[in-house]
Amino acid sequence: MGRMEKKRRRTRARLLEAAYAIMSQSGVDAAKIQDVTEYADVGFGTFYNYFKSKDDLASQVLDCVIDDFGRRNVEATREIRASNPALVMPISIRLVMREAMRSPMWQWWALRPDLLVDRMTKGFGPFGLRDLEDGITRKILKISREDVEASWTLLMWV
Repeated sequence: MGRMEKKRRRTRARLLEAAYAIMSQSGVDAAKIQDVTEYADVGFGTFYNYFKSKDDLASQVLDCVIDDFGRRNVEATREIRASNPALVMPISIRLVMREAMRSPMWQWWALRPDLLVDRMTKGFGPFGLRDLEDGITRKILKISREDVEASWTLLMWV
């Protein structure tokens, strides 16, 4: 990776971090692109080199939040996974819901269920599909292997 690509990645990361900080406190609707660029210390016009709109930015922040949740849930359920794997998914769901209920930006995403469910299905997929497969292997879940994908998608809608 060249110097310019590294700089682009750092700038994009700063914009995402700034958006997360602002949207976490005030919600997506109240966040302004100018606030995000000022917080990230980049020019206003630079924003459009990385994102099409504030909605696009909010969607990509959601992707980052989902990935972070997935990784944190792996850590939070590491010990219980060995002794009682049936509790991994309910604990993970509870942790995500607790965080979602406390954050103003989740209110915006909750009003866009197609966006939210699509991104959660994809973003949490590696974690959730692993847990479903583990439950099948340990004979805790009675789901046929060919129904795992559909079960995962349905679980995300629920």
